Amino acid sequence: MTYSIARPEIVFIPHERKGDILSQLAALLEVLVVIGASTLAVVAAGQFLNPGLVKALGFTGDPVDYLAASLAMGKQFALQYGVVLALVLAFAFLRGRKSLRSYALTTRPIGFLRLLMLGVIAGGILSIPTQSIFLAKEIWPLGKDTPLWTVMESNPWDRSFWIFAAVASFALVPIIEELTWRSYALGRLLEAFKPGAAVFTITLCFALLHTQYLANGDALGYLTMGALIFISLFFALLTVTTGSVMPAIIAHAIVNIPMSFDAGAVRLAVGLVLLVVFIQPVLRYVRLLFSSVFNWDTLIAILLLAAMTGAAIFTLLQGISPMIILAGLALLSLALSAFSKSAWRQTT
Repeated sequence: MTYSIARPEIVFIPHERKGDILSQLAALLEVLVVIGASTLAVVAAGQFLNPGLVKALGFTGDPVDYLAASLAMGKQFALQYGVVLALVLAFAFLRGRKSLRSYALTTRPIGFLRLLMLGVIAGGILSIPTQSIFLAKEIWPLGKDTPLWTVMESNPWDRSFWIFAAVASFALVPIIEELTWRSYALGRLLEAFKPGAAVFTITLCFALLHTQYLANGDALGYLTMGALIFISLFFALLTVTTGSVMPAIIAHAIVNIPMSFDAGAVRLAVGLVLLVVFIQPVLRYVRLLFSSVFNWDTLIAILLLAAMTGAAIFTLLQGISPMIILAGLALLSLALSAFSKSAWRQTT
């Protein structure tokens, strides 16, 4: 069968999806356990690493030290994603999800060069929303920047800054985030939900971990969150229509490159040109996204996610430690995994 990136179709799906409610609960629980463990690791890193990231970035009034911040961020990622990797490997062993294809770690059936080209084109086009917002805020008072962007805009972009940006933004982050979200988590949800529901749910979870943009309650924050959701939907769509996480990693890296006002204007212009040139394929991707997302499975996923989140919040309000809650859920999820074999088991 011949695949065309200009005429997308969903190819990243297991042969035997298990769509019953228990399988859906188990899939969501497993993903939420991994996300929760990752979040607690970030909190632990912020408390115990030295020099701390907050101090190195000058949030405490100290001079900004990008090299120290890079080191602190690297240590945080090592702890955070070390925990993620350990859990993912444990679930993979128990459930038999071992093939590279089940994690979208392949170039088939599209091919390396076409995946590379798709990632570059998608990165240019998906830069349009965020780049438009960043340029607009320099012209109109849309709101207050996040603390990190305030630091970045008030300090010189020297070599140490670009080392930090590579670690925290455009080089390392796209790889580890896409491997976590669009490789592992999306693939896990696809075992129990239809592709559109899995794409929407993983995007919603991803957005819920970026609520710092809403802290100021202004237009800038809401626009940034909207752009993040829009872009994340297409990162997931790129993965399910190619069977590879590679285009999402490349596009994510391009979107995350920090740029000055002038360089950003050039990137926006390039993105608009790419959009015009590839408008027909883009519209096909948009139609596929909307046609696949709007179904009963998506509603079920949202309701299950809301119920599980609500239960976790209620438990926290009872004064129970988040570590104890997570440990209990992790043990439950691992136990379920022993009796719930992966729908990807026979996939090569």
